[in-house]
Amino acid sequence: MKRTLLTLIPLAGMLVLLSGCGIKRIDADMTYPVTKEVVPSYKAGQSVTLTNYYEKPRIKILLEDRLDGDMKQYTETAMKLVEQGLAHQNVSVGPGGDKTVKLRVFNVKFDRGFWTLRADVNISAELGNGKKINVFHHNASPWSAYNAVSGAITRATEKILKHKDFLLYMNE
Repeated sequence: MKRTLLTLIPLAGMLVLLSGCGIKRIDADMTYPVTKEVVPSYKAGQSVTLTNYYEKPRIKILLEDRLDGDMKQYTETAMKLVEQGLAHQNVSVGPGGDKTVKLRVFNVKFDRGFWTLRADVNISAELGNGKKINVFHHNASPWSAYNAVSGAITRATEKILKHKDFLLYMNE
């Protein structure tokens, strides 16, 4: 019995070590909310159709073959945040809207810092009037890669909502 336990301990240790191997997916399906205070005034009563640049999942390695993320899912998160921001100004979002906005999250990167994980996020918005907005945000979290990317997506989305070209488009 004692001998069996002694052989099982190294085996259990190897299993624990191996479970940490491989690539971990970093989702950002729920992020920090876009608050009413950060959303500028838009002409109320209009409707917007939001579309995702990606038609299918687009998995990208984000950090040294250890973390990956789905750009389509990150873009869907940004779309939810834009919808949340527009709702604060009584602008509805859905198919057949008066205006269109195509969003794309891209060039997401992670880096390790001293006691933090840092995320860089780029978001582009193609407006129905032909204008294109590109924003970048860098965010760091001492807690997790999830918090770093979620915060970066939220803050980059807020930059889209406040961008002068977005404001002009929403108030045409």
